[in-house]
Amino acid sequence: MVTSSGRSQAGWRYRPSNTFQSRKTRPHPSHHVMCDRRLTFLRTLSTWSTFGKGWERRVEGVRATAIAMAGGNSPVIGGIVPSVDYTTVKKGSQGIWVRKLQEALEIQVDGKFGKDTEAVLKAWQQAHGLEPDGIAGRTTYRSLCLLA
Repeated sequence: MVTSSGRSQAGWRYRPSNTFQSRKTRPHPSHHVMCDRRLTFLRTLSTWSTFGKGWERRVEGVRATAIAMAGGNSPVIGGIVPSVDYTTVKKGSQGIWVRKLQEALEIQVDGKFGKDTEAVLKAWQQAHGLEPDGIAGRTTYRSLCLLA
């Protein structure tokens, strides 16, 4: 299980800044090895079918951040880059966080939080053990791996 600090029960903690001598050096392959090993471990867990998509997105976000910190070109994974800032959204909201939510839920992206987005979000929240209130805030975003 991965805690909110990024540490797993196995004690794994990845700090991209520890991997590189400086931002001007090329990324060392060790960050790829660490991310690959983490994904291999996560895929062995019985909860992979439920949380795997989010975990994979989060590990790939760590990989992209490591590459960016080393001054390399980091690909955007699935169009979603984890953030530390967020805006709580609900039915009637519009904007970038509605778009991010719709992308993460794999529904039509129009940036407008309407009844369809609300219905899919409530179903997703229910299926993942969250309060199905139709409001996307910190807990929902973290579950979708939209927050770093």
